[in-house]
Amino acid sequence: MNISTGAQSSLLRYERYAFSETAGGVLTGHYYGKIHGEPNGTTSLAAVEPFLNRKGEFDKTPGFEGAALLTAGAWLSRERGVRPGYGIRFEDRWTGAAGQFAAWEPTSVIPESGVVEIVRATSVTGEALNCWLETPAERAAAYLQWFSQVSVDLQASLRRWLPYLLLREESILNNPALRDSLLFYAATRPYLARVRGLFTWDVICPDSMASVFRSGSQNLPGVMEQAQRYALAGGRPDLAEKLAPSEMRLVLIHVRRDPRALKGLLAMEGKLVESILALGGKGREIADSKTAPRNLHRFCGEWSRGVQTKLRRVLGAVTMPQLVNLALVEATASLARCAGVTPEKREWTEFRPAQAWEQDTAQQQAEDDSLPLAA
Repeated sequence: MNISTGAQSSLLRYERYAFSETAGGVLTGHYYGKIHGEPNGTTSLAAVEPFLNRKGEFDKTPGFEGAALLTAGAWLSRERGVRPGYGIRFEDRWTGAAGQFAAWEPTSVIPESGVVEIVRATSVTGEALNCWLETPAERAAAYLQWFSQVSVDLQASLRRWLPYLLLREESILNNPALRDSLLFYAATRPYLARVRGLFTWDVICPDSMASVFRSGSQNLPGVMEQAQRYALAGGRPDLAEKLAPSEMRLVLIHVRRDPRALKGLLAMEGKLVESILALGGKGREIADSKTAPRNLHRFCGEWSRGVQTKLRRVLGAVTMPQLVNLALVEATASLARCAGVTPEKREWTEFRPAQAWEQDTAQQQAEDDSLPLAA
C-alpha cells in the first residue's frame, strides 16, 4: 500500500482506498492519493472511494461506503500491516439562526446574530475502524457486554441528535402528535440489555412501554425547555408557548393517547441497532476466515439498502438517510472502547455566512478536480 508520488516535495492532498472484486467475488484493493503541487500545501481530511463489484459498478446507497470501510477497509489494513488512513463521518448542514443551535448545545461559542450556514459533524478515524474485526462471537460471554454498551451509546446519541435534526421539519413542527412524540422520545432513557436478543425497548411489551413512559416523564421538562429556546431563536413565539415546560401535562396526554409515533421512533432505533449487530457479525466472520473475504460488495449493498428500507418504513416522508452514517460513527467509537482502544473521535461545528460557504465549497471542488492522481 505504498504510494509512489515521483515528487518528494509534494504533499499528499487526499489518501484513498479503492476496492474492487474479481470475477470470483474475491476482494482486491489499492491505495492512492491526490497530490498537491505546492510544497507548502496542507493535508486535507481523508476521502474514500466506494469499491466496485465484478461488473465495475458501485453502490451509492447511504451507508454503503461506511459498511465497506468497516469490512473491506479493515481487512485490507490488517492484512497489509498499515494503520487505517481514512475515516467515517456524519455531517449535517442547514441554514438557521445560531441561537437555534445553541438551544441544543448551550456551551458552544456562536456568532452574535444573523442567519448562518451551520455545519455540524462527527467522525472517527484510526485504529478504531479495525475493531469491527474483533467483535465477539454471538455465543461468547463478552457478546452481550459489548453490544449492550454499543446499543446504549447509540440510543443516547440518537436522543441527542434527533430533536436537532427533525424539529426543522415543518411537517413535524406543525403536527402536535409527531412533535410531542419526538420530544418525549428524546426524554426517555436508553434500554440496557440484560439478555441476548433484546437490545432496545420492546414496543409491543406493556411492561417495556410502562418503563419508557416513566423515564420520559422524569426528563421531559428539560427537553421541552431546550425546544422552547429553539423555537424562540427561530422567531416562533407561538410555538414556544406550546413547548414551555409548564405545558408538559398536555404533551404527556398526547403521547399516551396516541403512542404510535413514539413507538415508531423506538422501532427505528431498534432497526439501527439490529443492523449494527449484523455488521458486527460480518466483521467476526471476516476475522475468522483465513482467506480474502468474498462477495463483500453484495453484502455491503444489501446491508445499506436494508437499513434504508427499514428507516423509510418507520419514518416515512421524513426519512433521514444520513442516520445510518451517524449510527456507524457512534457504534464504531463505542466498539473501540469495548475493545480497549481509545477512539479518535471528533465532533465540530462551523458557522459561516451561507453565501461565503457556497463560494468556498465551489472553489475547493474546482481545485480538487484539477489535481492529478498518483500512480
